[in-house]
Amino acid sequence: MKIMPNVPLEGGGTGRALTTPSWRVEYEEGAFVFQGREGTEVVVEGDLFYTLNDMGKPSPFSNKSSEVSARLERIYGEVGKEGFRDRVEGNYVSAVVRKDQDQVEVFADALCRRPVFYLEKGIPPASTDFRDLIPYLGNIAYDPFALYCVLVLSYAPAKHTPYRGLRRLAVGERLRASEGKIRVERGPLLLRSTRVMGEPQIDEYAELIENAVLSRASAAENWVEVSGGWDSTVLLGILRKHYDAGKVRAIVNAFDFRGGRRYNPYEVDKSVEIARHYGVPIEIVSTDFGDGALPQRWERAGRVQGLGFAYFWLPAFHLMADRLREKARPDAAVFVGSFSDAVHNFGFSQFASLPYLSYDFRAYSDKLMCYLYSPSFLRKVLDGTFEEDFAYRLFRWHHGSVVFARSACKPREERVFEYLLPFVMGIPRLPFAALPEDDLLTPAARGELREWLYGHYFKEAVEHITPETMYFWLIWLYEHFHLQGSEKAAVETSLGEVGLRPCWPFCDLRLVRFLESMPEDWGRGLEWRPTKYPLKVYAREKLRIPCEIVESGVHSYIDELEAGHGIDWRAEVIANSTLTASTWKRVRRGGALDRFFDPSRFNMGALRGMIESGMSRTGTTVPLNLLTFLSSMEGDERRGA
Repeated sequence: MKIMPNVPLEGGGTGRALTTPSWRVEYEEGAFVFQGREGTEVVVEGDLFYTLNDMGKPSPFSNKSSEVSARLERIYGEVGKEGFRDRVEGNYVSAVVRKDQDQVEVFADALCRRPVFYLEKGIPPASTDFRDLIPYLGNIAYDPFALYCVLVLSYAPAKHTPYRGLRRLAVGERLRASEGKIRVERGPLLLRSTRVMGEPQIDEYAELIENAVLSRASAAENWVEVSGGWDSTVLLGILRKHYDAGKVRAIVNAFDFRGGRRYNPYEVDKSVEIARHYGVPIEIVSTDFGDGALPQRWERAGRVQGLGFAYFWLPAFHLMADRLREKARPDAAVFVGSFSDAVHNFGFSQFASLPYLSYDFRAYSDKLMCYLYSPSFLRKVLDGTFEEDFAYRLFRWHHGSVVFARSACKPREERVFEYLLPFVMGIPRLPFAALPEDDLLTPAARGELREWLYGHYFKEAVEHITPETMYFWLIWLYEHFHLQGSEKAAVETSLGEVGLRPCWPFCDLRLVRFLESMPEDWGRGLEWRPTKYPLKVYAREKLRIPCEIVESGVHSYIDELEAGHGIDWRAEVIANSTLTASTWKRVRRGGALDRFFDPSRFNMGALRGMIESGMSRTGTTVPLNLLTFLSSMEGDERRGA
């Protein structure tokens, strides 16, 4: 979708457009167009899964476009644009066109899963494709703090892109095009508090997760990217519960290094066993970092990906997409179990929070980490007693080299900000830990970065968080960071290139709303219930997945075990892969740092040291992210993107 001034277009445009005297909204073939309130026209572009009635009951969409448009028109007539995205679940963007007022309003779905880009200076156009806006930036410059996030996180958070002046809509925002300008507006947030849950809520969870899967499923064929873990096995189990084996297939990525060493052998072996249990075929796709064709695949991945995402497994998804193009039906759905960890336990499932001494020890250490972002611990943060907490002291002792802020006596807002900041930005994500690799920035820029993060992403959470609304705000932060990050972009661009539809059922609107209110004692605190508590109870007792396979041994990677059994995958990719002598060598010789990084804000010596050595002082992925980012952005420059 593209919103632009309504002027005569060379070639006449796409022909699929709604207009006002001053504005033109072009949309994709297959979008749904209907009449809205008070003479408006509405277009909805993207994938739609189901609608909710006024009691919250879901109704899946049919395959008939006329029925879909009629239902959308009815719902819009009932609730208007203010309530539309809370009643229509999907991955979409919508434009409301009002000719009599010569204005257009644009908004994405409730979780903002389809990007909308606009120019910070408020001039048109706006578009779901950032490349449409690059020519309007003039002299291209780069946002230093978005770039810092790319280095640390591998992506820029939701409101920003690496390009200075090129912005992106975030959760709850909408664009208004009127009087020759494009403005961003925000509606009020509907906060959700935790609630007491018991056995009836396990049944509620079961209905939510099954509906999330079935409303996205294809009547023709369904693929599941499997890992041998709880999430993908649940997806496979639900599909096999409702579809015969001929309509369900599995696919797993294997990561191989030179010398025949596989980084995720346990993941692959478990996936094969689970596929056999369900009687479905499985495809094993190897990303071989010793493959001579890898540099070309890396170039292709960067070309399709765009926007400066730095995701080191990126070629894996393109290889998976190539296999699916060969094996899958064109109307197949491809299910991805990612983000289950994020919305259930905020990434602290299989986090390996403490050394792997046993499965049970590792599992409870993850619960200890999750507890540090719980209502119980927040109360200690608010009253200033958190430094006495035993779990917190244990992790501070374990991570003795990490620098922590002295926050106990600081004002409430500053203390809460320093508590929440490492939740999304930290390595190793411990409360009050200093920003990672902050020596990449000049001293003045470090303070500017904190102001930038606070003003754009943390201010509302810091000011309004309470123990009762804590989980709402943690998921809200995730919606601006990880849920909009590089893994999602890599999967969607890779599969989109071959015409396939990725499905993310753990990012379902109803499921996310349920988990925003799930209490601490459902696997998020120090009680004995496991992480992902409702999913595991449902999986074990109702879906009856093969838990004996899922829970056997190590989950995925050989470096989950004690030291001496692992592969330093960062060093392998940088120094011992076929990228070493081609892609990375070209980046090192290209002198790209000065084009992308502002020396008034970045420590250029530290960046050059990372490029040359492939190492950081803290052993993070930053050097690999830096090399990946530079290679992809150089590719964009060569192609004129």
